[in-house]
Amino acid sequence: MRDLRELSGVGKKRGEELNKLGLETLGDLCAFYPSRYLDFRQHTDLRRAGAGEWVLFEAELTRAPVRLLSKARRPYLLAECRQGKIKVSLVWFHADYVFYRLEEGKSYLFYGRLERERGKCSVANPEFEPADDVRKLKGILPVYPLRDRLPQGVFRKLIPAALDELEPVSVIPADLAAAHGLADYGKSLRTVHAPDSFEALSAALERVALEDFFQYLAAHKVAGSFRRARTGRPLPPPQRLEAFLNALPYRLTEGQRGALEDILMDLSAPFLMNRLVQGDVGCGKTAVAMAAAFCVAEGGFQTAFLAPTEVLARQHYETAQRLLSPFGIKTVLLTASVKAQERRKVLSELREGGAALAVGTHALLGEEVVFKNLRLCVCDEQQRFGVRHRTAFSEKAGEADVLSMTATPIPRTMALMLYGELSVSTISGRPAGRGEVRTRLVTPAKRAEMLDFLCARAATGEGVYAVCPLIEDRSEAESVEKLAGELRGRGAAVGVLHGGLKAAQKEAVLEDFRAGKIGILVSTTVVEVGVDHPDATVMCVMGADRFGLSQLHQLRGRVGRGSRDGWCLLYSESEAPEAWERLKILRNCSDGFELSERDFALRGAGDLLGTRQSGSADLPLNAALSPEVTAMALELCRELTVDPAYAEFFRTNCQKAARRLDKVALN
Repeated sequence: MRDLRELSGVGKKRGEELNKLGLETLGDLCAFYPSRYLDFRQHTDLRRAGAGEWVLFEAELTRAPVRLLSKARRPYLLAECRQGKIKVSLVWFHADYVFYRLEEGKSYLFYGRLERERGKCSVANPEFEPADDVRKLKGILPVYPLRDRLPQGVFRKLIPAALDELEPVSVIPADLAAAHGLADYGKSLRTVHAPDSFEALSAALERVALEDFFQYLAAHKVAGSFRRARTGRPLPPPQRLEAFLNALPYRLTEGQRGALEDILMDLSAPFLMNRLVQGDVGCGKTAVAMAAAFCVAEGGFQTAFLAPTEVLARQHYETAQRLLSPFGIKTVLLTASVKAQERRKVLSELREGGAALAVGTHALLGEEVVFKNLRLCVCDEQQRFGVRHRTAFSEKAGEADVLSMTATPIPRTMALMLYGELSVSTISGRPAGRGEVRTRLVTPAKRAEMLDFLCARAATGEGVYAVCPLIEDRSEAESVEKLAGELRGRGAAVGVLHGGLKAAQKEAVLEDFRAGKIGILVSTTVVEVGVDHPDATVMCVMGADRFGLSQLHQLRGRVGRGSRDGWCLLYSESEAPEAWERLKILRNCSDGFELSERDFALRGAGDLLGTRQSGSADLPLNAALSPEVTAMALELCRELTVDPAYAEFFRTNCQKAARRLDKVALN
């Protein structure tokens, strides 16, 4: 993987700016696609151009640039040009070179955003070239998402140089490419960066999108073949499992037993486990994980149990103590709030093997946390962790098996399931005696009525959640503080919960909520998991359009956990029709797996080989990834034979995928 600093024109400073964009190698540079394109093939008639429109127009310079100072003593340059009867003021800031490059009476091409105010036109900081010597402002020009790290012109010069140096190779085997009549990958990649026409660009985008999607699929196929080829440590059959299951305060459902059997089969197999257990809130995933940890402890190994919040970690710790300690299995808790002396004791017990189960938050990912004989890593509510967190957990696992659990798989996880990196166990069915939860959409016109409803339900002794996107009132989004004030003004007993509170403060608020001292809990999404209040009947989500379907479903799962029916109110001020259509999906569907599939279709899979949780992996390519291209990639991958020679070729020629294979996929 050749470093981009080998490229002519990339020195230390420019290299650092490229690194900040996530670009480290020549391959990264070639695969950094434009976010949009500018069409400079036609000029703009200013008589038909609207305010705020980006325009490319030819005009005669009628007034040479002069240096002036604004009222704030800010220096700028002012010039004037004319296209027919339309005069345009041209303004530049921090661009003194313009003073020497524009000549009165000559015609130029100008490009910039047109502003209209009181019948006058102006363009700030326009690009320009002499009309009789146009070199840049012509053809179709790519625009890259550079975040002001580098000038577009500088970056555009680096791309062809990188392509010449690297000469990108398709990782689709030549025989498959020929059999399916695929265009040359290298030529298509050059067209994406420098198209001659939008027709050629469309075909090139599809070919490059096919290549990238195939790389994603092949990466997981290669990783899966490696994982299955690696020798695990088969776990001996647990001798006391039935005794443990009989000691549970409830009998496992058929779905729970099926998931546990899948896990035990993986643990006894000669390859490492990478399994996802999914099922709706309250279906009993935690009991299955505790049974797996029991079996691992019986075999003489250790388990790490990662939870997204301290509230949930403490809840799991108490459950483990209750279920495992009667069998002589020691459990420890490790979170950020554990005191130094207790922390040292916990670390020692994990290092020396005195503790068989460690339950904790992100604190478990620290370098100082060392296990004597780690065999199983459990990641609970994995949709709450970023990809980097899950990567760190997998790396800590090393030769250990990985078990993930979620009530609703996020789109990225759905993609990995579809492409074969994860084995999946589904716990279906709803626990007996649960109330039904009805979902309603609320518009601003019904806001006051909705708040009165929350207060009325809280007054009857029922628990009410109100979830907001922000802690403070610093944008148009609902905030915890603003909403709490409104509800208190209506006479409700309100508690506030968010990530900025200390652990003891959170626990005190939750205890008051469970005890009924607080009727309405106004919170951020910290209540998404780990808060169990059987008498809670109302979940109100403010700014619901800002959340993904999976997260909204998870929040909805906080109510209806007892015998009473519940309500989920989704409030939004969005005027976008697509936002309301998305919320209607949640209103009409209560199945978490179906919602996850809908979310996957709406939001995309994220960067499957990288760290983005959702959205397109590469913007123009996402649009090019049509059902036909997707089907082609899937067919090519099915026909792919993974052997050592191809795996090595893949590592060498697919840099993003190779980095993932090296870091996490082998687990």
